[in-house]
Amino acid sequence: MKKLTALVTALMLLLCGCAVDESESVLIDTGLLAAYYKTVTVTDWRVVSALWLSGEDIADYNVALTAGNSAYGKACYTLAAAVTEFLFTDGTYSCDVYTEDLIFALKNPSGSASEIATILLALYAVGSDYDPTAALDYLKTLQLKDGGFGADEYASRSDAEASAAALEAITAYRVEYGDDESRDRLLVYLADSINDDNTIDGRDGEPSASATAAVLTALIYAGIPNDGEISTALRTALNGFSVGGTFSEIRNGSFDRNATAEVYFCAATAIRGSIFEAFGQNRS
Repeated sequence: MKKLTALVTALMLLLCGCAVDESESVLIDTGLLAAYYKTVTVTDWRVVSALWLSGEDIADYNVALTAGNSAYGKACYTLAAAVTEFLFTDGTYSCDVYTEDLIFALKNPSGSASEIATILLALYAVGSDYDPTAALDYLKTLQLKDGGFGADEYASRSDAEASAAALEAITAYRVEYGDDESRDRLLVYLADSINDDNTIDGRDGEPSASATAAVLTALIYAGIPNDGEISTALRTALNGFSVGGTFSEIRNGSFDRNATAEVYFCAATAIRGSIFEAFGQNRS
């Protein structure tokens, strides 16, 4: 317990190390992001989730979900469909279409931490009674010495976004299948990944909007204290990637679809709480 308390304290200090005066900061405007997504076709489960978290009406958006042939693609479809079926009660998409495919994919788990984590989260979202022990055990084999997870199953260097996905999966199943030693090592890695300006580096070693947003989203779900000062500090860091209401992956860059989706999901989560908490309530 003392170790975990110290870890949480360290995370708070790191996140607040460059805290910005809220009166001088411009927090992420989820209304602007929601307005942007009215102009495009919504295909990303993170955006569908953010729309619900932001209190938007899904009928105002052109949502077109596709799965593809991969288990990862089917998992992403399932996550978005679960939001529309359970939370929006839209009924257009059924979230259990690929449940058996996803369970089969984890029968002999292989692939990257991000892929396995996303499949696990999709099964969690639909309330499947699947026993995740084998997949979680496999996920632990991918954990590197510094506590993080690599971008693929062969990586020797940890990646913040992959590690964030792993943390979400570990958190989802923690009550019944938790391994706090693995979780604590992962939290230490994420704490060490936070730069002095509260950004987090991407795979190219430079500050990344996607990585910063993904880690904050995962930390919120993991229950790391997220008071106004912490939230303001990290969301203000993300404003450095803003491009006319949307977001770039790098500072002073151009619009990036993935970064914009990740930041919107993060901002909505910071305001309303994790989408996986809503799925957890649906399971109970």
